[in-house]
Amino acid sequence: MDFNEFDPLKQYNQDVHADVGDIEDPWKKMNLNRDSQVCPVVVDTTSESGFDDNFTESSSSRSTIRSDEFERSMEEIKGSTKMSFHRHSLTVRDQMAKKYMINFQDKFTTIKTYRIFCGTWNVNGQPASVDISPWLQYYGNDLPDIYALGFQELDLSKEAFLFNESARENEWLAKVAKALPEKGNYIKVKHVRLVGMMLIVCVKRELQSLISNIRVAQAATGILGLLGNKGGVSIRLDFQDTSFCFVNAHLAAHAQEYERRNQDYRDINYKTRFDDPSWDEPLKIANHDRIFWIGDFNYRLTGIEIDEVKTALQNEELLKLFHYDQLKNEMKSGKVFQGFEEPEITFIPTYKFNTGTDEWDSSEKCRCPAWCDRILFRGDHISASHYESHMTLKISDHKPVSSLFNVGVQVINQRKYKEVYEEVMKKLDRLENDVLPQASLNTLEVNFKNVVFIEQQMREIEITNTGQGPIQFEFINKLDDDTSYCKPWLSVSPPKGFLMTGQTKQLTFEVYINKNTAHKLNAGDDKIEDILVLHLEGGKDFFISLAYLS
Repeated sequence: MDFNEFDPLKQYNQDVHADVGDIEDPWKKMNLNRDSQVCPVVVDTTSESGFDDNFTESSSSRSTIRSDEFERSMEEIKGSTKMSFHRHSLTVRDQMAKKYMINFQDKFTTIKTYRIFCGTWNVNGQPASVDISPWLQYYGNDLPDIYALGFQELDLSKEAFLFNESARENEWLAKVAKALPEKGNYIKVKHVRLVGMMLIVCVKRELQSLISNIRVAQAATGILGLLGNKGGVSIRLDFQDTSFCFVNAHLAAHAQEYERRNQDYRDINYKTRFDDPSWDEPLKIANHDRIFWIGDFNYRLTGIEIDEVKTALQNEELLKLFHYDQLKNEMKSGKVFQGFEEPEITFIPTYKFNTGTDEWDSSEKCRCPAWCDRILFRGDHISASHYESHMTLKISDHKPVSSLFNVGVQVINQRKYKEVYEEVMKKLDRLENDVLPQASLNTLEVNFKNVVFIEQQMREIEITNTGQGPIQFEFINKLDDDTSYCKPWLSVSPPKGFLMTGQTKQLTFEVYINKNTAHKLNAGDDKIEDILVLHLEGGKDFFISLAYLS
């Protein structure tokens, strides 16, 4: 392997203190600033009953692994393939090693493609009374490897708003379990609910051992920016050696409130944190390789009359309407979802319909049709093969939406990884030997003569950086003296400093006897002599002796 094509020392002086997390990194940025005001991570404690029993069983009475057993198995393999330093604060050596490993990752990783189904549906508080397999099995035999399903307005009752439990939650969990393709033998990874927002992530049973580090979080942005009638729920996980984050969001309503929706998006990002006792800092949504936002984002069509919208829809002029779509315009201006993409929309708006029909809202409010229900993604190796609405499901004033993605997942070859890592460590050892802090002093002895009361005397020596990198030096306390690096009648200027390669600096030693120090010298309890320790950060120590010559 050729390790000479990349040399971080060429940029060492300018970026050694930069945040290594800014680099495109398969293990992503794990060192974040903790904010005590963010919403705490909330692990779901909702009932699992009725879900897993129906989830993987068929008429052949297959054995079922319950969710808690699955999650324990996930913990056992947590972090087994991650770089050992990605959970901890990085030293300079770690930063350099990380840069090398990122640069050479093609030597020990491959990309394997999986299918991920993302779906969103605002069910308008309706009971789970219909078969939803037309939504979840829309793509036929092209079975997804992972499902991420987001519901909004799952329960509009006061009890759901005020308390943690909701009967509708278990209804819809059971409905999802029944509707998933039996052939896929899916198991639920995790689900989380905040009032009416619920997010469910499922995976083929055969892939469950590849999932680890599962965490959930929720962020409320509703009334007063605190209550959970609006906001987002999230699930993060590691799939093989790639990190995923799924966010289900329900943003502020009403056509004119697009700025409030923008703020909801920012608040969800700000408040959402995934934490673990083994991590130095919690993870944000942005700290993941593959990110999917699904939900009722509530962005509307504005600047166009409702009759003109309906006419354009009758004429299948979707492109004309995109010019008035708030989400597309806000994304284009860089105000929200920076770096995200949306698959091409080829379906009519999913809101608002008369319940039970395919007819546009004919109520007194007569809402303008809009693409409120959206799916966005960010990350490398993601392509959408489908983006659809599902008109046959009519129980809500929204239609469900789905997208099927082909997603590349990074797989580390452990044997090749170890080979590359060992070579990197050897190179770093050689580099460290070459760039160890080195300096020279023109003398290690400082002598004084004819020292008298309240009359300062000064001597100078020179320190020169003779190494290949910058050095930092400082006079330090001796082991048997923790009060000062020198005696009280002596001072050195400067006591510490920084030198670039080849630079020289003068060190001035000053002896000054005053009334506070004279009595010990006159009594013989002290002498004008001392040994000073000059320490090079990361290097050796120099011992400088000071003496009085009579």
